[in-house]
Amino acid sequence: MKKKTKVLLFGPELNSKNAYYGGGVGGYTRSMSIFLKYFCSDDFQLMPCFYSIRKTGKFFILMFPIRFIRDILIFTKDIVSIDPKIVHILGQYRKAVPREFFIVLISKIFKKYIVYEIIAGSFIKSFNSGNAFSKAMIRFILVNSKVILAEGELYIPFINEITKKPNCFYLPNFIPVEEVPDNIPGKLQQELLKVLFVGYCYEGKGVFELLEGLNLAAKKGIKISLTLVGSESHKFQDYMFVFKNDENLLINRKGVQPHEVVLEEMRLNDIYVYPTRHSGEGHTNSINEAMMNNMVIITTHAGFLSSILSDCAFFLKTVTAEEIAQTLLLISNNRPLALEKASAARTKFLDNYTSRTQIPKMNSFYQFALNGNH
Repeated sequence: MKKKTKVLLFGPELNSKNAYYGGGVGGYTRSMSIFLKYFCSDDFQLMPCFYSIRKTGKFFILMFPIRFIRDILIFTKDIVSIDPKIVHILGQYRKAVPREFFIVLISKIFKKYIVYEIIAGSFIKSFNSGNAFSKAMIRFILVNSKVILAEGELYIPFINEITKKPNCFYLPNFIPVEEVPDNIPGKLQQELLKVLFVGYCYEGKGVFELLEGLNLAAKKGIKISLTLVGSESHKFQDYMFVFKNDENLLINRKGVQPHEVVLEEMRLNDIYVYPTRHSGEGHTNSINEAMMNNMVIITTHAGFLSSILSDCAFFLKTVTAEEIAQTLLLISNNRPLALEKASAARTKFLDNYTSRTQIPKMNSFYQFALNGNH
């Protein structure tokens, strides 16, 4: 049997119950889990090396140096004991730049090929807003990476300009083909519009405007049920305590739920509203899942969402209650158009964002890291 080349996958620890932000299945953790479970190759074998993640609590800032030292020591131990040919880093950049700088430096010392993957939509903003020292560290990381993977295509020319070589490739967020349902209940089949939001309920996701917008639509006679899945900020909880919903608007707050429950809600609801204004929005897991489940999608142009959902979603120009209400009324009054967009979204998902199309690309990227052939 042919011996496989080892790839050390440096990513977040799994199954953390007290992650600092959101409380859902974060993009990094989800990617780490999918890669380890579903990557299959005749040539390469993934070996995990877990870095620590930020936790809740009053003293999380004091944990930064402890986590930094811990992560560097564990990585060094694993690179010696596992002896991989390739190190694949799920790059968090931003505040993680010093850690990633040392990971790349150690990898270079041990003469490993580096694959640096940029997830989420904050990279360009983070680079441009950083000080000279931070920019120098990021340049070191990029220049010394044999392959750079970007979750958004718009990053590619920016990164190639920094590295002065065409070694940045597009690797979108994807879902295991095993999770793709064959049979999906028909959407928009009832007078009641079943609306879903999945994510952390705070200002940056537009959930306050979502509630107000649905209430406006309900006051105009549209019957709506809203299901919220995800943890809630204290401000949102206080807001919901005094929120007065119209009798035509039913609200179901489910809190944090297992992934299988999220997927079931995607199957049962009609419309996925994701009115995010978060500038660092990447290729969101929930958007993939909404596309997969043939949902009608309402969202914004934040992050990579424009390119992912071009021609197959209803886009909000601004995150206001009035525009959300108007968009919902448009969908209610023109259901064939809404269903056409939903069908186009599912087709685009099946063609581009499953493990069937993306796992073979990962294999080719590792080949490129070894010998320059892609």
